[in-house]
Amino acid sequence: MGSFGGYPSCARHGCKPLKIDEEYIIVSVLTGGGNVYLADLGKYQMP
Repeated sequence: MGSFGGYPSCARHGCKPLKIDEEYIIVSVLTGGGNVYLADLGKYQMP
């Protein structure tokens, strides 16, 4: 618990939580990275 992909959790390092209606840049050694827009999907539930 508290980690993702072997990386320490953000909470331990003072990262701020992601916000709806914001754009984020993802940097990845494997894929090179890209932009992601976090949108509010209403009442959509993950399967």
